Amino acid sequence: PCWKSAQFLELAMCFGFWVGTYTVFQYGPFSPHERPIPFQLLEKSGDYVRNLTVDESREGDSVSASVLVCLAHLIQQIFCLTQKLRGKQTTFLDAHATLCAFLLATTLNRISTESVKNYAGYLRPVFYEECGPSGDYSECIGDDASDSMRKSFPSGHASMSFCGFTLLTLYIHARFGMGHQKRMEERQRFASFIAESDESNPDEST
Repeated sequence: PCWKSAQFLELAMCFGFWVGTYTVFQYGPFSPHERPIPFQLLEKSGDYVRNLTVDESREGDSVSASVLVCLAHLIQQIFCLTQKLRGKQTTFLDAHATLCAFLLATTLNRISTESVKNYAGYLRPVFYEECGPSGDYSECIGDDASDSMRKSFPSGHASMSFCGFTLLTLYIHARFGMGHQKRMEERQRFASFIAESDESNPDEST
């Protein structure tokens, strides 16, 4: 049965690694480095001045998470799997290499991105809006305060897009790139050599 094959076991391990990593970073005890709330206290007036770089208002995401997943991952996987299944000797289990590469790459990408996010603790441009700082700017008391407001760098959207399109680029290069072109040129040269041999020896070819 296919579920006892090495390909299925490899795919299951990659999927488990992907789910486990997502669960750990989503619900685990990891938290970003807590930078102090940026402000400046004017001595004469006693007023608090905010840092304008993190005083933006949220106007919604330019690209939603669902659209990002479709563009960065699902389209690539559909394309790769379609190309795999078009092969004459290809079965569904033969596509496990593509799925495993996708799961492993996205998992490693999430580990590296989330680790740097937690280490840097860089504040988002909408930090004040989500933080809702107290009167003396000593702590966040807003209803929207969460660890996410301290995870601005590196961009999760950028790293996910780069990871997905890098996989697609490598796949296209391996299947249709220089290696594929070189093999075609070698076949053409071999065919030309055979044709020239037949022309130079007409007696032998008959």
